Parts: sequence; structure tokens; C-alpha cells
Amino acid sequence: MPRVSVSIMLLSLAFVVALMPMLSVLIFKPGKTPTFSVFNKDWDGCSKFKEMLEERGYKVKVVVSSLSVANKLNKNCVIVIIGPSKMYTPDDGIFGIIPFIINGGGVLIADDFGSANSLLLQTFPEVSFYGYLLMDAGSYDKNPVLPIIRNFLPHPIFEDVHEILFNYPSAIKMALTNTTGGGVFQVVAMSSRYSWLDVDMDHQPYGILNGTDIPGPLPVVAVAEIGRGRVVLISDPSVFINDMITRRDNAVFALNVIKWLAHGKTNVTIIFDESHLNWEGFSDVTVCGLFLKPLIWFTSTPYLALIFPVIASVFALRVLRRRGIKIKRPTFRRRGKFGSFVAKLHIYERYGMYREALRTLYEYFRKEASKILKVQDLKEEYLLDFLSRKVDPQTLRKIREALRGIRDVLRGRRQIGREDFLKYYFDIKFLDELVRKVG
Repeated sequence: MPRVSVSIMLLSLAFVVALMPMLSVLIFKPGKTPTFSVFNKDWDGCSKFKEMLEERGYKVKVVVSSLSVANKLNKNCVIVIIGPSKMYTPDDGIFGIIPFIINGGGVLIADDFGSANSLLLQTFPEVSFYGYLLMDAGSYDKNPVLPIIRNFLPHPIFEDVHEILFNYPSAIKMALTNTTGGGVFQVVAMSSRYSWLDVDMDHQPYGILNGTDIPGPLPVVAVAEIGRGRVVLISDPSVFINDMITRRDNAVFALNVIKWLAHGKTNVTIIFDESHLNWEGFSDVTVCGLFLKPLIWFTSTPYLALIFPVIASVFALRVLRRRGIKIKRPTFRRRGKFGSFVAKLHIYERYGMYREALRTLYEYFRKEASKILKVQDLKEEYLLDFLSRKVDPQTLRKIREALRGIRDVLRGRRQIGREDFLKYYFDIKFLDELVRKVG
């Protein structure tokens, strides 16, 4: 029996893993489509919402594996999370959500009694969903469990919206205050003053008197602008289901939310997270997601994504050489550590890590300036003293201000965005050119 090498076995395994997401559709039977899925055309699905978005020019896609895919997306994307039932963990790529938003992405999270709090706890801990039923005796349709929301603050998501019909909703809990918002989030819609959270689950407001229920008005919609991106929280995912989206002004509201998150653009991809819905057992979707999840996580994680092609190339070269195939090595001109510096800078800028990008840029400048000025470790005081003899007072004052700003950012005294980073980038570039010229 011929001996099978480890390399061939590993290559075969990699080939099977790569094909498994496609083969799963043929091997495993389709499971029952869960509630809130865009593939669900029943009353509790979101297929109508998907159709409305496509009719307006949006491109709709779904995620069945991991939110790590957010690291691969550009700013022209909106991630939609409606009624998740599975817990979010670090393996789900949730730490890529913040850089995605900072770089211009949009995120909609609509939930009541599901698992969205496990995501918020690790991304926006200042807000959460109460997880208790919100009832409203002052504004409802047929029953207080179907509250009608009419208390809006001026905001683009309420354009041409007069009332929104909820269906067994909850409310949004703000860590700092229950009325004006927590952290970066602003409450823009609330229930009436006759509403309450039914903590004791008796469907009656009498618990307010003995402190078991939480009295209204209570937040039901909150928004935030973070970096160049936006976030919307809604305490009822039922707004988007087929049975509810055409009632009252729900459809107008739903489309306004997406429009605001997409910055008014229609050439935007809407990504629905279906990986945390309640798909049945080993259906084709769950198996596909199971195999895609580690692959997407590995190739989407900073640094790991950089070494993945290297590992694959080294592995392939070893296999080819064992088969007697000679590979001619390409030659490159050495450029010291400049390539590594540019790679780091690109990664930091791509994921919105502007303080780290500025630190890398400034340290590179210090090393180069130390060589030019022939000092061991260039200090800010030495640099200013040296330049005071080379430039006019006005230029020196501007240099002092730039260095002071850079120092504050690196010490964590202030946050910066892309515009601030570009300003400091040109300041450091000016310093670099000046030192090279007069040094």
C-alpha cells in the first residue's frame, strides 16, 4: 500500500474544508426557516423587509458564519441584527464591530428578549435591553402589549413617521440615565407616561405601587454616531416582520432607519446576521456557517490575516520541493524596516486605530531623526532646542503646538479620528522634511 505523506493528507483535508460550505447544501437538508430570517416568508419572517430594501436599490446579503466578516467590509455597508437568539462570543468576531462603525459602517440592533445584550455588553456596555415586557395603557392598539409609539424627538429616522406599532416589546436601559441617554447614545423615542415594564409578569400596572414594576415613560429607540459610523437600537424586532411592517408607519420607519445608517446612499450592501437566529440542528445553513466561521475569523483578524498567505506559501513550497519541482526564488531590494512600518500603519488606519497609527508614525520619525541628528534617542526638548536655532519663531510655535497635540494623544488625554490623524500626519511629514533639510 503506497505511503501517503502528511503534506498530501493536510492538503486533502484543506480541500475538503474549503468545499464543505458548498457541499453542505447538497448533503444536509434545509431546516425550518427561523423567526426574523429574511428567507422566512411566513408571518414571523423578514422577507418583506428584504424585498423593500432591494426595490430601493440596496444590495442585500446574509451572514451565516461570523461577524468577523465586518473586518472585510468597507464603509458602504450596514449590518442588521434582528431578534438574535444565540449568544455572541469573542469567537463571533464582535470586536471587529467597533472599527467597522468608526470607519463609516452602520449597525441596526433590534431585540427585546433575545441575546443582543451579550453583544452590547462587549461593545456598548452603557446600553442594554431590559428583557421585560413593555406595556402601555396610554397608547396602544387593541391591547397594552401592542403599544403605539408617538413620542419622538426630531431625527431623520422619523421623517413622515407619525406612529410606530410595537408587538410585545421591551425597553432600552441606559446606564447613565433612563431618559436622556447613556454614553454616546441618545434616546429619540419613548413610550407614554402611562406605560410600565411588567417585571412581575402579571400584565397589570399595580406592581408600580410596590416597586416590582418599572414605570414609564421608557426609551424604545436610541441612536449614536461613533466616528464616521452610526448605530440604531430598537427594543422590538417585531417591527420588521412580515405581519407588522405594513402596519401604521412601520415600513416608513424601517426604511428611514436603513437610509440614515447608510448616510442616505443606496449603493450600499445591507448585511443581515442570520448566524445567531435559531436555525434547526444540522441544517445546510448551520453546517455551512460552522465551516466558514473559523476560516473567516482567521483571515479577518489583523496580523493573522497577514501571516495566512505566508503559511500557505511556505506549505505549498515544501510540497512542491518534495515532488522535485524547483522553485526560483524572486529577488527583492532590501528596504530595511520601512515595509514593516507601512504595513503596520495600513492595518491601524484600516481598523480605525488612529492612536496606534500616530504612535507608529511618530516613533518612525524619531528613529530617522535620531540618525540624521546623530543622537542616541531623540527627545522632544532636544528637537525643539535644535530647531529653535534653525527656524523663525512663528514656525517654532507651530511645531510646539503640533508636538503638544501628539503628546496628548499618545498619553491618552484625547481621542482622534481620521481627520485629526491626517493633520498630525502632515505635521510629522513637515518635521521630517525640515530635519532632513537643516540637520
